[in-house]
Amino acid sequence: MSALLKRLVRSVVTKMTNLRTADRRRVSELGDTLVEVLVALAVIGIASVALFGGFATSVTSSAEHRSLATLDTVLKSYAETATYQIQQQVNPLYANCPTSYTLNPSFTVPPGVTGYTPLPITSIQYWVPLTSSFTTHVSQCVAGAPQMLTVSATGPNHTQESLNFIVDDPGSVAPSGPTPLSVTTTSLASAQVGQTGYSQTLAAAGGTTPYSWSITSGSLPSTLSLNGSTGVISGNVSSSAMTGTFAIQVQVTDSNHSTATKSLSITVTSVPVPLSVTTASLAAAEKGQIAYSQTLAAAGGTTPYSWSITSGSLPSTLSLNGSTGVISGNVSGTAVGGTFTVRVADALGATATKSLSITVNSGPSVSTTSLAGGHEK
Repeated sequence: MSALLKRLVRSVVTKMTNLRTADRRRVSELGDTLVEVLVALAVIGIASVALFGGFATSVTSSAEHRSLATLDTVLKSYAETATYQIQQQVNPLYANCPTSYTLNPSFTVPPGVTGYTPLPITSIQYWVPLTSSFTTHVSQCVAGAPQMLTVSATGPNHTQESLNFIVDDPGSVAPSGPTPLSVTTTSLASAQVGQTGYSQTLAAAGGTTPYSWSITSGSLPSTLSLNGSTGVISGNVSSSAMTGTFAIQVQVTDSNHSTATKSLSITVTSVPVPLSVTTASLAAAEKGQIAYSQTLAAAGGTTPYSWSITSGSLPSTLSLNGSTGVISGNVSGTAVGGTFTVRVADALGATATKSLSITVNSGPSVSTTSLAGGHEK
């Protein structure tokens, strides 16, 4: 802009120098022209300053807007994590009407967020149930009632933003937040080579649902897999699968990114001997007999076994223990024998049956009607 002005002035001065005396009248006209040019240039300069000044202001405002938006994201993430941290305390701060909070929550900084400086909690307001309002007077604080905290942060452009958030556990001094996250599954069922439809579901408690699952160390038997959303370990065990114990560490993650782990294992066994009831017969009982007892036996399959009677019935007052296979009881004087079918089931659901019977005999009888006379000495 300055160079253009110099060129115009130089041109006008040159023309004035070359004027003849007879053309002096034109000087006045030329002078008017020069003034007009200078005025026009001044107007252009002012407009240019305003234009570029406005553009710079617009750029600065845009940068500040982005900075405030970034701070808003940071503060929300900070508030969520701080609230969870407070609620996880054994004796939470809000239960004791504090006048200050010292927080240093660890949270994931949103992508692209840099140059911010979190500040401490700048104010605390206490909920007063009687007036249904917040107050800054700690003397009106009700233990365990909601509290509103204010946190501030400074961004890369020296902009500042504040956010109010509420920690709440109405009516109780116990933490209102989720209980600590944990894996509650204690063991996993064994699998067999060639088994179809193996399925076990991992379980967790605490934290904030939904959960997601992963295996952080070790590996599952081949052809079994873990569903990360449901926690179900399932699949068909290959007929060529290796036998042995497969140790794994499972991890559960909740929606607040808290994690918990547990060491578990799955044992793969070879196909067992077919299940069968090996008891050949049961001892007879007598009417009036005390403490009759016979134990059913099985072989093969996968222990533990469970027992039941699928048809017929035991003599009255005798019973079968489904866990031990023991038939026991006192035989009544009116009991009668009978035939029945016992079934044994193993841990993998295989079953076997056998028909057995218990005979009930009458008790011993006394047939003597008189005794021989004695001899005196």
